[in-house]
Amino acid sequence: MAVDRARGRPDQHSSRTAAAVRHGGVHTVVVSTVLPGGSAAQAERDGAAGQPPTEAPEAPRGEEPGPSRLRRWPAVLRVPLQVLGRTASKAWQDRILGLSAEAAFWQILSVPPLLIGLLGSLGYLGAVIGSDTVLRIEEQLLDASSEALTPGVVDSLVAPTLDDILRSGRLDVVSLGFLVSLWAGSSATATFMNTIVIAYDQRDVRGPIRTRLKALWLFVVGMIMAVLTLPLLVLGRETLTGLAPADWRDTTAMLIDAVYWPLVLVGLLLALTSFFHVVLPHRLPWRRHLPGALLALGFFLVAALLLRAYIGDILTTALPYGALAAPIGALLFCFFFGMAVLLGAELNTTIQARWPAPLRRHDRRRRARRAAKLEEEARRLGLRP
Repeated sequence: MAVDRARGRPDQHSSRTAAAVRHGGVHTVVVSTVLPGGSAAQAERDGAAGQPPTEAPEAPRGEEPGPSRLRRWPAVLRVPLQVLGRTASKAWQDRILGLSAEAAFWQILSVPPLLIGLLGSLGYLGAVIGSDTVLRIEEQLLDASSEALTPGVVDSLVAPTLDDILRSGRLDVVSLGFLVSLWAGSSATATFMNTIVIAYDQRDVRGPIRTRLKALWLFVVGMIMAVLTLPLLVLGRETLTGLAPADWRDTTAMLIDAVYWPLVLVGLLLALTSFFHVVLPHRLPWRRHLPGALLALGFFLVAALLLRAYIGDILTTALPYGALAAPIGALLFCFFFGMAVLLGAELNTTIQARWPAPLRRHDRRRRARRAAKLEEEARRLGLRP
């Protein structure tokens, strides 16, 4: 502003005032000239001459600036969509396709020796549980396989393998197959463990040797439980039906058939939840793994139904893939099973990040001991008074 040196006050002939106006998110300067008569000239604004200044509406308080498609949605819809979106984004960042393919590869390699070791042991149990029970186990496994796999995969891969193993039960098959299945099966288990700890952001907590030993231990425990469970799945229905009175046996059989597969699904859900729980170096409460197990189980069931339709109606009718439909189908089933497990782990991680679970008692004690040890080391080095 120019000042009249003689009078010590601002010169009206050359004084200019500037005002910063917020217009459309851009700060522009409005310059007005005061005329000798005391009236203001027409305002001139940089970039928009002759237009009156306007102010942009401010964003509501408590909300982040920028557009959001889900901001005005009700919470009952917005929160699940945000959680699922974050789960899909994190799964893509963790290379879900590559990890699922790796898990499928090791599953395919582990299935034959696993069946040799597992079902060969059941062949020796034929003297205890009876040969008829062994035949029922074979039929039950074929029925269960036909529910998930295509008829081509069952007839060309599953049925011949079950028939050869259950009817032989040779010592060399059991011993050699069991040793091979320990290596291959533990490799598949270790792959699932690696994918889960990657999803939970705990990859570098446990070393590779400890991971392989834990995978071997989990594989052996799972095989023992499978050997004990398979006869119960076959004998359970007949035993319960035989315990009922004669007049109620038909009703009991109908009720058992109605709740059989729901109980199997519940058992698979509990087993997968426990697997999520035990493989982590830093464990969460057991119930925090239930949402991921539900997602994994539901995703795999839907994927299995779609694969059955795709392989049965499209893949087997195409001439180039007719002979390869069975191995391609088995590989795809294993691929989507690995993807289901990884998606379940990613969902649990997203839920933990959004709603953290309180630390357990031994975790709090471990952190307190570590903090005390660091404090003592800092005092010893003179970093603390």
